[in-house]
Amino acid sequence: AVGSALEAHRADIWGLALIALGLLAGLGIYSDLAGPVGEGLSVAFGATLGLTRVLAPVALVVAGVALVAGRRDDDADSAAPVQRVIGISVGALLMFIAGSGLLHLGGGRPSWGDDAQEFIDAGGVLGYAVGAPLAAAGSVWGAWLVLCLVALLGILVATGVSLLEGVRWLGRVTRSVARSLGNTVRAALGQG
Repeated sequence: AVGSALEAHRADIWGLALIALGLLAGLGIYSDLAGPVGEGLSVAFGATLGLTRVLAPVALVVAGVALVAGRRDDDADSAAPVQRVIGISVGALLMFIAGSGLLHLGGGRPSWGDDAQEFIDAGGVLGYAVGAPLAAAGSVWGAWLVLCLVALLGILVATGVSLLEGVRWLGRVTRSVARSLGNTVRAALGQG
């Protein structure tokens, strides 16, 4: 009975766990208010993700909220919210990988054996594991290109938007902003 009651709230349980982990990580990363657990999370995220650790608490909370908010009592498919969170999580993971690699490339490209703080101030161990081989295989510029494309893929996977839809949306936003700026300039010049 307990198992079936908990099974009905699986998305809520995982969502709240992610929110709690994100909040604890945030208290540890942004301040010193979570005690040893928060400090441990801050060090772990720093060593793994480098500077992108500041995004980890937000990503965890957003994934948790998406899991809880995505749950609908009338969903015939109880796996649907979990699938949405998996998409968001995979997309976020791709963005973290790309971001850590880019920070490694832009943060002095520390190498194995360097001081741990150099890794924390760049892309962490993850950034090194991703950025160093790419730079060795295809130059720093080639690595930047690949990592930017991985970040774009992460955005597409997390949002569930296709590349074509994204390009069309960006075109609409760009035209709207250009129209607004044009109207503002004409009004400022007294031509409107």
